[in-house]
Amino acid sequence: MKNYYVLVVDDDPVFSLLTTKFLEKIHFDENLKKFKNGQEALTFFENHYNQKDVFLILLDINMPVMNGWEFLETITIKAYSRNTFVYMVTASVEENDKEKASSYKIVRGYESKPLTAEKLERIKKEVFQLRS
Repeated sequence: MKNYYVLVVDDDPVFSLLTTKFLEKIHFDENLKKFKNGQEALTFFENHYNQKDVFLILLDINMPVMNGWEFLETITIKAYSRNTFVYMVTASVEENDKEKASSYKIVRGYESKPLTAEKLERIKKEVFQLRS
């Protein structure tokens, strides 16, 4: 398997902790990175992005400093859809948010909070099926 990174980008510490526990449960936490806002995640992404590794990004919409939409706008310029998989994970139930998310080629899904181990297992399978 190629190297992979899982980026959890969310300012909610409880969500981040629970997601970490679920990722550990499904053995998908080897290269887990957590960020409290889009700017922190962007800095990591810019310093580590390459075309050979897989980048799964679990991205919240509403965060301080740089929100999920601003993060998406910035990485869309650099990222390739064949190795960058963004799943919006949010409490927002706004239909226009779902529509906006689907307009980005690298966004593969839109998940409502909270995440579960089962949802993360499905996302893991989807990412590696898309990579093969």
